[in-house]
Amino acid sequence: MASQQAAAVAAAVQQGQAPGADPSRLQAAAVIFEQLKTGEIHASTEVAAELIAPGGPMEVQHFGYAVMQHLVTNRWAEFSQQEHQQLAVLAFEMLNKVGASKDAWSVKSKVAVFLALVVKRQGQELWQAIQPQLLGLAQQGPLQAEMVCMVLRFVAEEVMVYADDLAQDSKRALLAGLGAALPAVLPALVQLLEKHFGDALAASRTGQQEAATANAAAVVAALGAVEAYAGWAPLGRMREAGLLRAAAFLLATVDFRQPACDILTIAATRKQAQEAQDDFRAAQGEVGQALSQAAAGVLAPEASASLRHDEANIANTEFAIRLAGTMAEWGGRHLSTLPHPARTAFLQQMLAFVQQEHLQLSGAVLPFWVSLLQQSGKGDDSAARRPPLPEDAAAALLHTAGDRLRVGVHLDQEADQVLPYFDTFAEQVDFCVDYRGKLAQVVKATAHWLPLQVLLAASARLTAGIAACAYGSGASLKAQQQALDHAIYFLECAASAVMPFLTVPSDASPPRLATQSAVVAAMEPILSAVVGQQPLRNGELLIMQARSLEAMAGLIQARPETAPTVIQKVFELVTTAIPLDQPGRSVPPEEPTPTWKTEFSARQKAAGVLVVLGKSCSGALCPHLAAAAQRVQALWEGDQLRVGEYAVLSEGIVSAAAAGEDPALQSQVLQWVLTPVQGAWTQPELLGNLASPDAFFNRYIALEAGPKNTVRA
Repeated sequence: MASQQAAAVAAAVQQGQAPGADPSRLQAAAVIFEQLKTGEIHASTEVAAELIAPGGPMEVQHFGYAVMQHLVTNRWAEFSQQEHQQLAVLAFEMLNKVGASKDAWSVKSKVAVFLALVVKRQGQELWQAIQPQLLGLAQQGPLQAEMVCMVLRFVAEEVMVYADDLAQDSKRALLAGLGAALPAVLPALVQLLEKHFGDALAASRTGQQEAATANAAAVVAALGAVEAYAGWAPLGRMREAGLLRAAAFLLATVDFRQPACDILTIAATRKQAQEAQDDFRAAQGEVGQALSQAAAGVLAPEASASLRHDEANIANTEFAIRLAGTMAEWGGRHLSTLPHPARTAFLQQMLAFVQQEHLQLSGAVLPFWVSLLQQSGKGDDSAARRPPLPEDAAAALLHTAGDRLRVGVHLDQEADQVLPYFDTFAEQVDFCVDYRGKLAQVVKATAHWLPLQVLLAASARLTAGIAACAYGSGASLKAQQQALDHAIYFLECAASAVMPFLTVPSDASPPRLATQSAVVAAMEPILSAVVGQQPLRNGELLIMQARSLEAMAGLIQARPETAPTVIQKVFELVTTAIPLDQPGRSVPPEEPTPTWKTEFSARQKAAGVLVVLGKSCSGALCPHLAAAAQRVQALWEGDQLRVGEYAVLSEGIVSAAAAGEDPALQSQVLQWVLTPVQGAWTQPELLGNLASPDAFFNRYIALEAGPKNTVRA
């Protein structure tokens, strides 16, 4: 009876999955699947057992294994203890039969999952019973070895990853069983890797392609099993078994380097947990040396030339990105496990990666540099800011970071091509934003322990950016924008990072006071360059120029005597960079052009500098607020300010006074700011417009009379 039902089900499955099959036939197969999942369990099991018989159509076997996996996973309790044992026997028989055949990988993986699920439900006793048989079966040939490695992998994953549906006692017992099997399983995996890699190589050399393919599949399956164990097995034990050494060796092979790298990636994220510290550090040191050795091959001149995202080199580039990301992960956690010479080589390789032209490869290692520099820069004393790498290497890193800040600046979708490793222009823009953000973190973190070098670099880049924007430079507007933007961005990063060196109390230690004096001396030429730059008449360039003034807030607070010059520069930018083409209080155009909008925003941004400075260095600005308020009022009365600009400048003056500690000055400032408003509100014309709702509507919400509406019959 079961055979007849299985034949009918098989026919329905084949008809439903035949090319060009009617959707109704596919729906009929889905209905049968649901019936078998929820029907009488013994009948469903018998039908599924018939369907998974080796030699049948692949789609029918897939269907049968899907039913069987559902029954084992969700209805295990409905089977008797004897039936549990029968299912285990069936699963192991399928393993033996399919393992010795040349069935497709998809069928083999279904068998392995079936057995892993039975082990998961039956518990530790079954695992202990079949584990020696599995390891013995793996010695019979590459086909069996592949199957056994898949079972080892899936059992580990079911217990370690997908065990939420198990009772705690059962889970603990299985965990104990997996741990107890490590002394046998780990060396067996190493032996399988060595044997089948050698056999695959020998078969390939002699032209035995079928044997080479079978042995290579066994190696891939063994690496998959090692990856499943790498997330929880003690790393010291994996090192003793030789698995880390095997992964390091396979990193140099084209066919197996990716799964080998995946193993080391998982190992790199491991924490010590309950493992002995010496064992753990020794294992992590071996991981680091393996990664460094692989990087040496990738970065060799003959190899690094192929790191391009074209069809011929895409595999090499993708592996290099994966390797670099793994090194960044490992280096951020375990760099100290390497001896000093090896550590120096590792840092040189990470510097070489960040200097690569391929942006994704360069970006893969930036998190490492950010982490390393931030950890080294913690603390206020010089000992805590001990440089993590030689100054010449730091200079090279800083130079690269500064140059790469140009990436993604003012991209034009029409003019700029999408790089081949991005699918869309939007994806490229998103990457560039994140990339520049990490570069900025590198600059800031470097400034924590090399402030003078970073400020000198900022000064040089600012000088170059100003020169690019000077009259007669010959640079295009886009080139000017890119040059100045990256210089200002670098300056902003440097200036914000050195702020703690500027805000030093007068009773600080002599070394800290000396550092403050040196930082101030390094920033003064930058301020001179910023103030001395001629107002730029392009809206976007003017916004950048305003940002450069805002970046000087820390120096202005430390050197209050510079405040009058800076305030004068703010008014110069507002009034002379982009002069108004009509009186300031005129109504804006009904349909402003993009240029008008940019220039409007630029003048507003220039006025906003006073707000930023008023909040961050109020002490330096307070003595000059009276003159600033008079200047604002004169510009307003002369119709040289728009309403918004007048409001922003007034806000800056009020902010500076409010942040200070002089109540009398605060009262005076409010009077300066509010007196013109009070005068305006007492004008008879304004009062008349507010005298009644009709007067208000007629003045402020007046509607022009349009043509009368006509109604067509």
